[in-house]
Amino acid sequence: MKITKIEVKYLDGPRLKAVFSITFNNCLTVNNCSIIIDQEKNMKFIAFPFTKNKEGEMVNLAHPITPD
Repeated sequence: MKITKIEVKYLDGPRLKAVFSITFNNCLTVNNCSIIIDQEKNMKFIAFPFTKNKEGEMVNLAHPITPD
């Protein structure tokens, strides 16, 4: 799978630094991804939006879209 497009909106929050969309193979886009800063460890990581079940487990990507 190849990343073919990334659109980033930079923010100025203390924890949330950017929100972005990422497109794979020109056919699957995942919106509302984010770059988060863990302030305790001063580390950055990418968070993908997942839906959770009633037990709080992540089960599916929340916002994948495909072109019409």
